[in-house]
Amino acid sequence: MISYPALVEVTLAYKPDEIKGDALVRFVILKDSEKPPD
Repeated sequence: MISYPALVEVTLAYKPDEIKGDALVRFVILKDSEKPPD
């Protein structure tokens, strides 16, 4: 995924989840010229 040309940066983090205990969250920064998908 990090080699995808529209990406500037990707990071992962855990957050508390009431059902599973922890949930993995992904934060993605796109290049200025890219639009996020609908």
